[in-house]
Amino acid sequence: MIRASRFVFVKPPRVVVISLVIAEVTAFALSFRSVSAGDIPTPVLLSYGALYDGAVARGEFYRFFAYALLHADLLHLLTNLISLAMLGPFLEARLKSSNFLVIYVASVLAAGAASYWGHQGHFVSVGASGGLFGLLGSLTALWVLRKPQASPSFLFVNLAFNLALALKFSNIDHLAHAGGFIGGALVTFVLDGVARFNDLWLRCKFPDELNLNVVLLAAASAFALTRFDTAIKWASLAFPRDLIVAALAGCALIVALIKVFDLVLALRRGFALLVLLLALANAALIWEFAGLFAAPLAALCRAAVALTPRLPDSLCAHPTGLPAAAAGLMILLTLIFNARDFARSLRDRGFVAAGFVGERKRSDGLSERRKRGGEGAAAVGP
Repeated sequence: MIRASRFVFVKPPRVVVISLVIAEVTAFALSFRSVSAGDIPTPVLLSYGALYDGAVARGEFYRFFAYALLHADLLHLLTNLISLAMLGPFLEARLKSSNFLVIYVASVLAAGAASYWGHQGHFVSVGASGGLFGLLGSLTALWVLRKPQASPSFLFVNLAFNLALALKFSNIDHLAHAGGFIGGALVTFVLDGVARFNDLWLRCKFPDELNLNVVLLAAASAFALTRFDTAIKWASLAFPRDLIVAALAGCALIVALIKVFDLVLALRRGFALLVLLLALANAALIWEFAGLFAAPLAALCRAAVALTPRLPDSLCAHPTGLPAAAAGLMILLTLIFNARDFARSLRDRGFVAAGFVGERKRSDGLSERRKRGGEGAAAVGP
């Protein structure tokens, strides 16, 4: 018989859900400060990254993700945060943070694409509901794969809640919801297949912290590329041919890097080496972002100096001081984020690397590892 552990309806939030909540609340606070009360005007939302019908023509591809951080009013924000709190912690714990982030970002992009190419004429779109429907699509895909580890009532309650919200308001973008749901489901199927294929061609089971760092690095790099439209001339690309070629080239590069990481991880102290390389890559990307967002970072720096008099005032005005400080802080945060396995890898005499190889042999797609039980796992008996 199969004896499943009890499903807990609300789980503690993890790093991605917490980060999404912070990002959405911060984006709302920044946009809301421009108005005294009520709805946030469309021009303000557009200035902060709302998706609109001219985004592709202007090469503003960052809007296909930025729109999901914005909300039209406080009720819009609160309803989406409630939906995220109901569904996000369970799925992040179930799928691991890196897979959860990939599914959420892909759902947001799919929702934005469906909204952009599905509407006729002028439109402006904001809100995280497309990504949330992508999480519902992911949970539905887990049921199809027979790997849900959740009660039927959990899926029903979340579907009913989100559908009720979608039907209650008149200006809801149903195209975005449909695109997000389909995108989340499809990406979940793909990730399950990738996880099974990884059992054949990879030696090591990557720690989730490493996976999450690589995913964030790739996402931030893609976002940075969309900002360099004057150098890359995004608007002059021949769609969809050039976009498909660029996507395939990017995937080939990522696959090659994953295999290199796999070979390094199997070496003694290999994980420590990978963490150091990622720390340098993170620092380089933050350096570039410090140049892109020099004005808001300088304002944040001045606020920090005001609170901490020991910091020199010249730090915020120096052209390279602020980027260098941000890059150094990113290196420190990367080391702290991977501190436990990094310390173990520095002392590695062969057992840590062998452990990464052994973990691969116990994987099973998006299922929990075999013979490990684990949170929410099903115990199989005679």
